[in-house]
Amino acid sequence: MRDWVVHVLTVVNDHFADAVAKHAGVAANVQAELGHHGLVLSPESPNTRSKARIMAQRDVDHVGETYRCEWHAKKEPNRNRVHFSLPDQRLGGRILIGIFVDHLDTE
Repeated sequence: MRDWVVHVLTVVNDHFADAVAKHAGVAANVQAELGHHGLVLSPESPNTRSKARIMAQRDVDHVGETYRCEWHAKKEPNRNRVHFSLPDQRLGGRILIGIFVDHLDTE
């Protein structure tokens, strides 16, 4: 597990912000680009996004600000997630790694 987490953190740190900018945030293109680095990731599905209570589980408070950590890397189809934010100007364009969890609610 540790090796996978280190790999996720490395790829997200080194490539996620550039991929989001390069592909204008188009999720499928960002996923494909980071897939070349051996990472399976995605934002939440439209179904999950439609539920405010469920999406609130992805909100992380950091230094008095709230960040939505919707994007997540997946070790397995149904568990082991690392959730993180989009690059954010409040963080100087950096990404907040916000949640390490088996799986957040989707229903």
